[in-house]
Amino acid sequence: MKNKMKQENHIMTTDLDLAQYCDFKFTVDAESLLMDIKFLLNTYYCGTFEEDKKALKLSFNNGQKFLLKLEEAV
Repeated sequence: MKNKMKQENHIMTTDLDLAQYCDFKFTVDAESLLMDIKFLLNTYYCGTFEEDKKALKLSFNNGQKFLLKLEEAV
């Protein structure tokens, strides 16, 4: 339920817009970035996009399926 709540309350914002007006430094975690990617994919592609732990399951209407995993490179 925690992931579902985060998804429903997730607001995609471009922090770079804010950063250009001040000396604002920001970081993003992998889960938040995955939510932003999900939002963008849902805008431009027809299919279903489901969270699966720390990954995103993509199922397109033509039958193709993908599992997108995202982790921060250290």
